[in-house]
Amino acid sequence: MSLDTQLRAGPGGSGRDLVAWGLNHDYQLGTGARKSLNTATMLERPEGGRFILGRRKATVRDLSGKVWKKNGEVEQCVIGGYSNSVVYWKTKP
Repeated sequence: MSLDTQLRAGPGGSGRDLVAWGLNHDYQLGTGARKSLNTATMLERPEGGRFILGRRKATVRDLSGKVWKKNGEVEQCVIGGYSNSVVYWKTKP
């Protein structure tokens, strides 16, 4: 789950920290261990530092590779569910 803390991020903060909690039976929380988390925990990147969901401008293509929008705004989103977790890029209107 993304914790949008833009209003409380403080100086230098982005407000797009990725936090996880819950049952971790199939490693779906992305912590690298099977231990469940009963409180929201910030995820750490393998190379160090917090995992922050990105935003950027990029060329957006459909599934066949055809350019749909040039220099469009996209942002990373995350979904966790039964036996899985997904991070994907979403276009902004």
